Amino acid sequence: MSKQATVLFVDDEENILNSLRRGLIDEEYKCIFASSGLQALEALKNEPVSVIVSDMRMPGMDGLTLLKEVKENYPRTVRIVLSGYAQLQQIITTLNQANLFKFILKPWNLEGEFKGVIQQALEYYRLQEERDEFEETLKRQNQAYQNILKKFEDVMSDAKKNAEVQALIGISAFDIILREMTEVCSSDMIKRKLEISSAILKAISGISSEEKSEKSLIEFSNEIKEKITSKGVKTVELEVKGNEKDMVKTNYRLIYSLLNIVVDRLNGETKHKNVKISCVIEPVDGERMFSLYVFVENITEVDTTLLKNELKQHLDTYITVLNPLFARVMQLLKGSFHCARVDINLVAKFKFPA
Repeated sequence: MSKQATVLFVDDEENILNSLRRGLIDEEYKCIFASSGLQALEALKNEPVSVIVSDMRMPGMDGLTLLKEVKENYPRTVRIVLSGYAQLQQIITTLNQANLFKFILKPWNLEGEFKGVIQQALEYYRLQEERDEFEETLKRQNQAYQNILKKFEDVMSDAKKNAEVQALIGISAFDIILREMTEVCSSDMIKRKLEISSAILKAISGISSEEKSEKSLIEFSNEIKEKITSKGVKTVELEVKGNEKDMVKTNYRLIYSLLNIVVDRLNGETKHKNVKISCVIEPVDGERMFSLYVFVENITEVDTTLLKNELKQHLDTYITVLNPLFARVMQLLKGSFHCARVDINLVAKFKFPA
């Protein structure tokens, strides 16, 4: 056995206990002795006992009462009875009620019978331990397997949802292009809209539609400066209206990605911009809504009407694709999106439940 086993002997006759002390002194297992049922229960409280060997007839608490209590409170402890022939009926009762492992009749043969029964009981105790450890290992392995299975199912579920979302957005993009092709439109314009649609789909692909986290307005606005990666952005002005500590739970990765697309303006003709962003929580139809206002101010040195008109045309083309696609994406957040051109500048508004 991996650790030293303990055997508890219980008998009210001191000469029997002394005889056992002498006869078992060389055994590998630890022997402890009690002269009453109460002493035996106290010993069981103090240390784990592998096997208990008890006399039947004892003053106060008899062997049957003791072993029934051991069965209830220490079920793994193997129970053995010492008895005489005259106690046969009591032995049968104990077998039924205390689930005895074996009984040894007095007088016993120490070498030929007694030690052999103790070794069998210790082996049975060891097998119980191994069985319990094996069952616990199986439980842990099964739980680990269930956890892995659950994670795999979650990943597959998220992947399916994302695939469905991307498919919907892709269909929307295709519908937009198809509709535009039926109108009077140059091949260059169609190419531009295809490029814009492709860039939008690429920017938002791989972002889980189910991912959500909670941030305060001030935390969100501070992260915007870090997340806007558009080259050529000259300044970013941020304004938080209301309580900066107000919390909003939403899909921030998706919002950051959409915001970047608006700011980048997709192949804009001008290389310098100012970006002004306002974050505000406001009541709308009795619901707490979070609104994100974005103003992209194009700073251009182009003064000719022709070149400004070309920039306006580019922005209009961009907005034609952007609005229906982003409206579809924002539906996932139970919100809305709208973008418009003001001269050569862009104004966009994101709105979703706070």
